[in-house]
Amino acid sequence: MRHQAPLGLAGASRGAAVAGAALLLLLLLATRGPSPSAHDTLDAPPAPPPAAPLAAPPAAAGERSSAAPPDSTAGFYEVIQGSEVVWWMPPEPAQGVLFAAHGCNHGAIDWLPKSEACPQCLGPMPEESNITATALAARLAVVAVSSIDREMHRCWQVHNGSDDILAVKRVLAELLPRKGLSGLPLYALGASSGGAFVLALAAELPMAGVCSLIMGNPRLSSYEAAGVALLGRWPPTAFVHMPKDTRTAGLVRSNAEFLRNAGVPTAVFEATELPVAADWLASKVPELRDGTCGAAAVVQALQSGGLLKPDSHLKYDPRAADWRGPVTQIPGCGGLRLQVDASPLSEVLNVAWAKHEIISDQFGEVIQFWKDAAAGGQAGGQAGGQAAGGIGVGAAGGRRY
Repeated sequence: MRHQAPLGLAGASRGAAVAGAALLLLLLLATRGPSPSAHDTLDAPPAPPPAAPLAAPPAAAGERSSAAPPDSTAGFYEVIQGSEVVWWMPPEPAQGVLFAAHGCNHGAIDWLPKSEACPQCLGPMPEESNITATALAARLAVVAVSSIDREMHRCWQVHNGSDDILAVKRVLAELLPRKGLSGLPLYALGASSGGAFVLALAAELPMAGVCSLIMGNPRLSSYEAAGVALLGRWPPTAFVHMPKDTRTAGLVRSNAEFLRNAGVPTAVFEATELPVAADWLASKVPELRDGTCGAAAVVQALQSGGLLKPDSHLKYDPRAADWRGPVTQIPGCGGLRLQVDASPLSEVLNVAWAKHEIISDQFGEVIQFWKDAAAGGQAGGQAGGQAAGGIGVGAAGGRRY
């Protein structure tokens, strides 16, 4: 894989700096709250190669994606040319590669369970694990890379030709040939800052599909303005966002409209609030499946603490509310992981609140959208809602348009 020259935007340093500052402010606003426990608290290329048919995603219509977390022995951690990398190979021959980009205040180590080989790893985090499992079931190898910034906000540099883009290119150029993955379709998924990053990466690497979770990219339209020909060259693009985050929702609508007007197959999925039920918690957080500290006890503690509505939806933003207090009073819950940016329970409560959090429930549908776009070209855009009256309900709930 050769490095491609920047596409005419690297020289616009002042514009990139302004846009970068604006995106950082958007990420800060999306996750602000009085509690420090916020997850993601800030956060002309060649035509893509023909995509091999993807395996059907594990989630059937009307069901949430709920593939079991991958076996920790199947994942690997290493440092490649200075970048922190975790990766998995599917149990059957790979049909493609999924590059995964974390959000601010996070890293590739969120995607892999702690082990002797990776004592600093923070997984399994529920949404990252489910994304990985869904990708592996679709016969996609998974490669997660940490951003260069490991000291400050740990966000991605999302302007064209950035050091982060160059670092990811170096990782893929070394790892993919070594694992026999060269030439396979490349897909990319990112959350928050990572979502903006994969939209920038799509301007520099041939891709078969891209998915931005809970973020858009304010510079997206500038790629064409700088002379990048989007028609027929930009990959099918999916957005998954949470309408409660109105700023991000507006940016996603703008990005989707721009791509559709350029003839790019585009799908938008909305993730809305979910009830905090015991079976749902147990399906997401393995730590709550056994022992005294079970999912039912956690739900009871949240109810007793006045944190749940009668319909089991959260009353308050879990980033601001003190839900940890009631949970720590449950016998046997003393060892539950509740640390900032390393708590599975915190992550899924943020998903239930549905304002700004990495989410996996729609990823099976995203894979199906990529598959349909590869099979039908522009028909993929119609399936994603380009056609008039294309608003529907996704299998995981919420609007799809």
